[in-house]
Amino acid sequence: MGSFVRVILLIDLVILVLGYWPTQMAVGGGHFLVLVLACILTTLSVAMSYYSISKSMEKKMGQMMGTVFGGMGLRLLLLLASVVAVIFLTDLPQFSFIISLFICYISKSVAEIIFINRIQNKSLSSN
Repeated sequence: MGSFVRVILLIDLVILVLGYWPTQMAVGGGHFLVLVLACILTTLSVAMSYYSISKSMEKKMGQMMGTVFGGMGLRLLLLLASVVAVIFLTDLPQFSFIISLFICYISKSVAEIIFINRIQNKSLSSN
């Protein structure tokens, strides 16, 4: 899990560094704040996912799939709630938030898939 956390934090750092200048050049305030918010939300989402999947790898296939899809649905609802909250309850830039959330989510999902694949390959090779 330690290397996974380092990779996720490195992705956050790269996104924040690369996104700093364009968000500062954007007209109006709050663009960098939504980038930080998107990084935080997606980091929490992918951490919950990685933890639940890594704990369910030893279970039977049906239980594992239930855990994976149940967790995926819960995380999707939480992200949807956060998008709705930002759009309707704040004055933050909506388009910037959705684009930032999309970029963060896709990049961290790729890292998550790679690490889960590693876990699965280790468990298959040990059997």
